[in-house]
Amino acid sequence: MRTVSLSAFAIAGIAGVAWLLMDQLPQTAGAAYATDGRSVSIAGRKMRCGKTPVIMDADIPSEGLSVPGEGLYLNPFLLNRLPAAVQQFIFEHECAHEVTGPDELGADCVAAQEGARAGWLKRQDLDSICESFAGPATDTHPSGRVRCANLKQCFAGSNGTRQELARHSGAMTSSWPSPDATALYDDEPDAPYDYYME
Repeated sequence: MRTVSLSAFAIAGIAGVAWLLMDQLPQTAGAAYATDGRSVSIAGRKMRCGKTPVIMDADIPSEGLSVPGEGLYLNPFLLNRLPAAVQQFIFEHECAHEVTGPDELGADCVAAQEGARAGWLKRQDLDSICESFAGPATDTHPSGRVRCANLKQCFAGSNGTRQELARHSGAMTSSWPSPDATALYDDEPDAPYDYYME
């Protein structure tokens, strides 16, 4: 009987420590939680990527990545540190790689247009997304400056937002793609990509 009492006490202690630790994790209104193997709930919005499996994995080195033919991976701990619109954008960006392949600007554009169409991406969210792009060009991604300019152009060209942005900027806006979007990749690698990280 004493052993059972100690075991119950130990279990209660472990549960208490776990509860305290959970309270210390970053919490945002846009927290990402898996709902089933094909969707995720981000800021109360159920998001799917067709038939692509959605896998929550705290061990991936970025907020999200796409592995064609395998799944869309999200790191909930890194995602939950970001505003809801940035989390949703990352999901749509990674999902877009299913269509665009390794084209980062194309994936950004598809994500921006889908966000505008679905109504969760607003003009005021673009700066937060651009902040997440910060940095110079890498072997797999254009610079943050190039990605941000592309994002804003794609958003302006999406249905329902073109007129709003033109009214605010006093200028006409054009839709993506630019005449030579591929020229924005300075050092495009020769090898095909195995996966696409955000």
